[in-house]
Amino acid sequence: LMYGEGISFEGDLVDLATKYELVEKSGAWYSLNGERMGQGRDQAKEFLKNNKPAAQELRRKILELNKIGVIAADMIAAPDAVIADKTEGAAAAEDVAKKAAAPAALAAKASKSDAKAEAKAPAAKKAARTEAEH
Repeated sequence: LMYGEGISFEGDLVDLATKYELVEKSGAWYSLNGERMGQGRDQAKEFLKNNKPAAQELRRKILELNKIGVIAADMIAAPDAVIADKTEGAAAAEDVAKKAAAPAALAAKASKSDAKAEAKAPAAKKAARTEAEH
């Protein structure tokens, strides 16, 4: 976040490109395809501001690595089949999630009944003492 500018597009590119090893970082130096971008993150950002084609290429590669804006080949070949598979997969995942949650729900229910039993126990002991005294 840059004062007076907002979110830095170039800064985000530098960070993500470094994360995905599209930009090499050696100490404080940043390099793109063997070319030095500059020493320090600010110099690397300035390099991308002045070199729009390099910035756009990094952006394209980052989006591609994250499968953003990329149409899968199987989606082009048979889109209805892919959608059906994803729908069935979502239903199966939901079933697995419900089954995984069931033991936790049972444990919570058992815990509540144990707490009720413990709350009743002192009253039962008191009643037994009262009866024994009479």
